[in-house]
Amino acid sequence: MKMELQTKEITIEDNNYKVVYLQSDSLALTKLPELKEILQSEINNGNKYLGIDMTEVTTMNSSGLGILINCLKVAKDNKGNIKILNASDKIRNIFRITKLDTVFEFSNTN
Repeated sequence: MKMELQTKEITIEDNNYKVVYLQSDSLALTKLPELKEILQSEINNGNKYLGIDMTEVTTMNSSGLGILINCLKVAKDNKGNIKILNASDKIRNIFRITKLDTVFEFSNTN
């Protein structure tokens, strides 16, 4: 099943972020190549500030984290940033357990 995607622009802390709304409950292996392609395409198109809205995401594995880390590195190499938006407590706990909550920034926009 193809990953559903919507985008819009918002301002967070004086930067214009292109928000990518993940409309899937899982960041698992079957959807990761598409997610990586989407995020890298946004960065390559000059959108160096990305917000990833995880409102609907309920599960994520280490491969999903790997994609996010890789895209964050690419964004930072281009003097940009990636923020995780509207992540549930369960998803935020995955970032905490892996200590990636010190690498990624989180915001709630709802």
